[in-house]
Amino acid sequence: MRPRRRDSQRAGTVGQAERSTRYRNLVNPFEPVRIFSDDQLENMHLAALGILERQGMRVLSPRGRAVLAAAGADVDEASQMVRLDRGLVTTALATVPAEANLIARNPARSCRVGGPHVVFAPVAGPPSVSDLQRGKRTGTIEDYRDFVRLSQAFDVILPADSPALWLGVRALDRAGNLGAFTDQSAGSPTLSLKLARVEPAIGQAELARVV
Repeated sequence: MRPRRRDSQRAGTVGQAERSTRYRNLVNPFEPVRIFSDDQLENMHLAALGILERQGMRVLSPRGRAVLAAAGADVDEASQMVRLDRGLVTTALATVPAEANLIARNPARSCRVGGPHVVFAPVAGPPSVSDLQRGKRTGTIEDYRDFVRLSQAFDVILPADSPALWLGVRALDRAGNLGAFTDQSAGSPTLSLKLARVEPAIGQAELARVV
């Protein structure tokens, strides 16, 4: 008696090795394409240091200005302009790691960024979405949930950022839906000019990790 096709397929899967998930942490074996020479890169770096030192930049956050002032920056509270000595910038840059881990709620889906590591991540704050049935349109929170579900299914892609919703609730909506529909690391950080918007979103992420 010939075995049924379904039985033969089931028997063929017994003893097979578990599927590799190395694709979640890809490493590029090739050297980066050199567009600029070392001298050109050094000139751009020195020009940027000169702008920060002479013209400075406007820092809107009072807390940020206080932190920079405590570190030795020249802060003008009236204009909110901050000027950074090049030695201060150089010292700070030396503390920044070349690589870092994006920690996921599921440790198996954490990933590493920087250096030769390759991460597929979408843009932040897309104003529009498009599909074959409905075409291009303004993004909604429901569209964002669909994107998060897709990234969970195709787990080599990190979750998309939320569409250009009202900034007052955008960070909360993003963090809540990431916790509800995926166990991956966030594809891009929660961006906001106001700490009051960021802290509640961080609290939601902490709750997702606990639950």
